[in-house]
Amino acid sequence: MQLALPFSLSRPVVEIHHRLLAAYGPPPEWVRLDPVSQLILSLLGSRTRGDISKMVFNALCERFSDWESLRDAPLAAMEPLLRPVTFAEKKVVWLPAALRSITTRRGRLDLIFLVDWPVEAARGWLETLPGIGPKVSAAIVNFSTLRMRALVVDTHHLRVAKRLNLLPPATDAAVAHRLLMRQLPTDWTADDLDMHHTLMKLHGRRLCRHAAPICSPCPLRDLCAAR
Repeated sequence: MQLALPFSLSRPVVEIHHRLLAAYGPPPEWVRLDPVSQLILSLLGSRTRGDISKMVFNALCERFSDWESLRDAPLAAMEPLLRPVTFAEKKVVWLPAALRSITTRRGRLDLIFLVDWPVEAARGWLETLPGIGPKVSAAIVNFSTLRMRALVVDTHHLRVAKRLNLLPPATDAAVAHRLLMRQLPTDWTADDLDMHHTLMKLHGRRLCRHAAPICSPCPLRDLCAAR
């Protein structure tokens, strides 16, 4: 079914991107993880602050020699390590179940085969795994060494996009990805999409906050319908 959009697709997404880039500077370089490692980090990071999910991810790296060991470990060995993340009681079940599902379906714990798949097919396959939704699937294919053209839309990004009238107010994250991708330049690479998400997320954290947005210094103030 074709979605009816009550807003213009000519909104200046590129202008927004350039203004945020001028305000915050380019995001720092970082090392891309293999897709299985990114799956684990992104699953931990769902609804969890980045510093906490990275701390738990590092603890898992120290505790388990490889991800096969994590996959096969009893829940009692993982539960104390995952306790700091949000919804830990669910993630301690989802995480090994997702790793087992990959192994059962592919014969080994590896996701590099997705590099040859169309991005939406790759994301669809990932979203059949326990605990993997649209945001996590986009993070796996975009942030990892797969480097696919997918836009991660977290709560900060979603809030900023709605306030800028890039999305209808009731849009959820799954639909937001599709609508925002239609507004982005077709020549933007996976790295460009990664940078755009990082800038929107940073803006949502620093100025365009949920409860008390700081509007006076906002570089997007004249574009914002919610100011």
